Amino acid sequence: MPPQPLSATEINRRDAYEERAAILEYDAGLTREEAERLAWDEVMGEDTCREEWEW
Repeated sequence: MPPQPLSATEINRRDAYEERAAILEYDAGLTREEAERLAWDEVMGEDTCREEWEW
């Protein structure tokens, strides 16, 4: 079965996450891993598991 297309909300959240991670990595000098973890918590919330999202 082919993957389902992303909703507009999912696309917006993904874009916000990627942008926030890039800003944290570049401007704050964090490692990519640290930046992605913090961005995920800020955009998706700490209680949301990354493995549940399939981008």
